[in-house]
Amino acid sequence: MRKFTLNIFTLSLGLAVMPMVEAAPTAQQQLLEQVRLGEATHREDLVQQSLYRLELIDPNNPDVVAARFRSLLRQGDIDGAQKQLDRLSQLAPSSNAYKSSRTTMLLSTPDGRQALQQA
Repeated sequence: MRKFTLNIFTLSLGLAVMPMVEAAPTAQQQLLEQVRLGEATHREDLVQQSLYRLELIDPNNPDVVAARFRSLLRQGDIDGAQKQLDRLSQLAPSSNAYKSSRTTMLLSTPDGRQALQQA
C-alpha cells in the first residue's frame, strides 16, 4: 500500500511541475522580449545587444529580421531597412512580421504619410 501511495504522490507531483517546464521561455523568446523592452524604453543599447545575440542564434527568424528592420529604421538607415524588408519578403512573405514591417516602411516615406493624412 505504501508503494502505491508513493507512486501516486510522485505522479501528481510530476503532473503539477509539467506546466511550469513547458511554460519556461526559451533564450530566443527572452531575447525578443528584451528587444521589445528596449524599443519601448528607448534603450538602443539593449536592443543592439539582444539583436546581436538573436542573429547568432537564428539569423533567418522573421521576428529577428523584423526587429533589425525596426532598429535600422529608427536610426534613419532607410536603405538598410529596405534590404531587411526585402530579405524578410523572401524568408516569410505571408508572416505577420513582414506585413507589419511593410506597413511601417510605407508610413516612413513621405508619400505614405501623405496618403495616411488624406485618408
